[in-house]
Parts: sequence; structure tokens; C-alpha cells
Amino acid sequence: MSIYDLDINFVSEKLTPPELRQEKRLAWLRVLLAGLQRKHEDIFDNNLKSFKTGDWLNAWSSAATYVAGDQVKVGIARYEALQGNGNIFPVGNTDYWLLIEKDFVGTDARKQFYSGKMSFEYALNLYLNTFPTAFPTIYIATQGNANPTFMLNNNVAPYLNYMPTASNFQQFYMSNVSTYSSGSVNFIIYIPIAVYNSLGADNTTRTNVVRTVADKYNTAGLTYSVVSY
Repeated sequence: MSIYDLDINFVSEKLTPPELRQEKRLAWLRVLLAGLQRKHEDIFDNNLKSFKTGDWLNAWSSAATYVAGDQVKVGIARYEALQGNGNIFPVGNTDYWLLIEKDFVGTDARKQFYSGKMSFEYALNLYLNTFPTAFPTIYIATQGNANPTFMLNNNVAPYLNYMPTASNFQQFYMSNVSTYSSGSVNFIIYIPIAVYNSLGADNTTRTNVVRTVADKYNTAGLTYSVVSY
């Protein structure tokens, strides 16, 4: 039993005056409220593939045949077939597929994730479908302080810094030529090559799928790269 449990048909019957509770009238109410009941189940039902509980779906495959009601995963989104189809890709084909959720992992799990290394790795493996039985797994390797450079702002208030850009008298000065490198990162996400290749048709698409997950939990200001192995 959950605080989110709600039988809308039961409630509608109890709110109907007793003298009006004929079966035909109650059936009419059930039809009117069927969409509301379905939407409640889509969000809260613990026994279905809901927004709250999530669902570990099979990825869409061009080799599979789907019937109405089948659900698949594309990236991290969840789609449901509106009618039977073969190799029709879900994204953008609204005649055949309905986008159910942009995130197939339920809020029961998502609310526990954060940017700590173990939690972060768990989330990546969960989202990208290598947890709990697939080995090797996705893991994170930290790279230390990626940007130890001391940086000065331009002379724009209120963030004024004073350092000469050239001087015949000062021992230390800063030239106008930038020496800052943004190529280093704070950590690297290592992902098995088989898992990486399954995420898309090219490396850009695959990396973007990983970043869609990682950016949810990465600490603001930290940079990272994605490397397959």
C-alpha cells in the first residue's frame, strides 16, 4: 500500500449519489475517466512502468517487430508503440511511436544519485544498461587538478585585478598572450567498447548519450571526457 495508490473508478463511484449508481452510468464514468486513471498509473503505479518506478527496457532494434503497447528504450528515453511496425525508428515517427518518458529510470532511483564517485558510477552503469551483471563496467578515473593556472580578470569593475602587462621596472608581469589551456579535464569516464558502440551510429551520438546522463550528476565546474576501452 502506498500513499500514491488511487483507484479513480472507486472514487468516482463513491462521489456519485447512491440513487444514480446504475451500472450503465458507472460504466460511462469509467470511460470518461480512463485517461486520467492511465495517467495516474504512468506516474505513480508501483506495478507498472511508471515515472516513479521506472523500467529497465530493451533497446529498440531494427531487427525486431513491435505491436501496439510494446515499450522500448532509445538513448535514455522510453517510447511506446501506437501500432504494429517493423524497423520504424521511434524518434520523430509520431504515427507509430509515443514518447512516454525522457528518462527511463524512475524517480525512486534518481533521487538517490549524486556526484560522489561511487554513486556517479552506479548511475552511469544503471542508465547505460551494464548493471548489475555485465563486466567490465563503466568507471571513473580522476585526473587531479585540471586547471591549476592562476587567472586574472580584465580591468572591469567590480572584478578588478592589477598586474602589469609589460614593464621595464617590474620583475614580474603578465603578457597579453594567453597561456591558459582548457584541454585538460578533471576526470575521465571509461566505458566498455561494446557498450559504447551500442549507444549510437557514430562516436558523436554515443558520446552525447553518455553526456546526457553524466551532465545530470556532474558537479558544476568540473570537466570530463568519455573514453572507450
